[in-house]
Order: sequence, then C-alpha cells, then structure tokens
Amino acid sequence: MTQKISVKEKILVVEDDINTLNGLAEILEDEGFDITKSKNARMAQSVFKKGEFQVVLMDYLLPDTDGLELSKMLLDQRQDVKIIMMTAFGTVKNAVNAMKMGIYDYLTKPINLDELLIILRRALDEQRLQQENQELKSKITKTYRFENIVGVSGRMQQVFQKVAKVASANATVLLRGESGTGKELIARAIHYQSKRSEAQMVEINCASIPENLLESELFGHEKGAFTGAYKLKQGKFEIANGGTLFLDEIGELPLSLQAKLLRVLQERRFNRVGGVENIEVDVRLIAATNA
Repeated sequence: MTQKISVKEKILVVEDDINTLNGLAEILEDEGFDITKSKNARMAQSVFKKGEFQVVLMDYLLPDTDGLELSKMLLDQRQDVKIIMMTAFGTVKNAVNAMKMGIYDYLTKPINLDELLIILRRALDEQRLQQENQELKSKITKTYRFENIVGVSGRMQQVFQKVAKVASANATVLLRGESGTGKELIARAIHYQSKRSEAQMVEINCASIPENLLESELFGHEKGAFTGAYKLKQGKFEIANGGTLFLDEIGELPLSLQAKLLRVLQERRFNRVGGVENIEVDVRLIAATNA
C-alpha cells in the first residue's frame, strides 16, 4: 500500500452492495481518508449536501437511479467535486459518456486497489490545485480593489469613480498620464473589477519590443512565416482571448500595426503573420500612453 496521508480528506462512497461498500470504506479509512458510506442515490444526495466532500466514489448501477444521473445532480450542486465511477459492465461508450458528463475517472470492477488509490490521489491533487488557483485569483482581485490604490485627493476619487463605471462596461479604454502615475495599476483594477476577471489579463510594453517583432508578438505567426519561425506561435491576442489585453506605451506602435489593431477591434478577428486563417477573438483592449 502507499504511504498514508497526514490530513484526512473526505470521500463519499456510494455502493448498493453492502460487502463491497464496507470493504472499500475499510481500505480507504486505513489509508487515512475520512469516509462516509451511502447505499443509494437518495441517501447520497442527503449526505452530500451536509458534507464538504472532495471526491465521490460511486457505483454505476444503483437501486434508485444510475450513476450518470446521480453525478449530474451532484455536479449541479458543486462543480469542483471529483467523481469516480465504478461498474462491472465497463464499455468504451459508457466511459465516454461518463467523461462528457464531467466525471473525473472510470473504473471497471473488480477494482484494482492500487489503481484506485493512484486515481484518488491524482483527483485530490488536481482539486487542491484548482482551489489554490481560485484563492490566488481572489487575492489578486482584492489587491486591485480601489481601496488598495493609494489616492485620497478629490481628483483621485473622481478617477476611481470613472474606473468603476468603465470596469462594468466592455469598451476599449485609453489611459493617459505621465510615467509613474499608476496607469498599469489602474488597468489591472479595471480588469479585476470587470466581468472578465476570471480570464487572463495579458500585458505587453510596445516600447520594449523591436518593431520587426512586434506584429508577431501581438498576432502570432505560422511555422515558416519568416526566418527563425520554426513553429507556430500564438500572439498576445489569442492568449488573452476572453480576457483583457493591456498595451502599454501604445504610442510606440508603428502606424501599419495601428491600422491592423483597429481592424481587429472592429471585426474581432485577425490573421497570424504568414497565415490566411481568420482567428476570432473576444478581447477587451486597454491601452496606455504618456503622450
């Protein structure tokens, strides 16, 4: 057996065969997990609402419904829970259907215990990482709230009011101000207070990239588009899809690229350098200049 975990993580086991249910519970408890047992879907739904389970290990065939239907009910309540399905009638079709439903993994009976423990720990590690990412996003969002930006003057309060209005819209924004006045901080505040806050904010300083590389940096390039283009590269617009692209020092952008940028904003699509495929994007643009 593998090394026992130091912190108990909660697993709900749903199985109508009492011997299998008790056997799995005993093995998993010996491994250090906090186990709750349920012999049908109705009982599983009831205990699931009361406990913060990280994983649900369930049989496909239950006396009052099937595992796919129960999985849908549980995932509707909590999308982050990891569901592992067990069945004595494993088929490729069933496995594919399970994965489409959002089920984490699929095991065929008789259960290989070593395989089960590997899948359980992988599921728990993935969920822990997702939770840490969510907590980090929450901290970042709080960091860029207006109360955390220094500025108590009447003029700064007017800026905060304007930023609050702009954040709730989806308009392109141009920030003007001298170097060191906090344009980048305001841009982040707009992004993290907007509906796009769950997506990426991608930043690029137009003055720091050589003119001959700037188009590729923004729009990407196809393999072989120019000397040194050994593989396809996504540009900042593609990477920021669904989120925000912040162009600092936009005044340094060559006129030819300004025209292409305008077309992207109007049409919401572009071509990579050396490409002919139209790539559609949904990006909010925030630009800054000291001009």
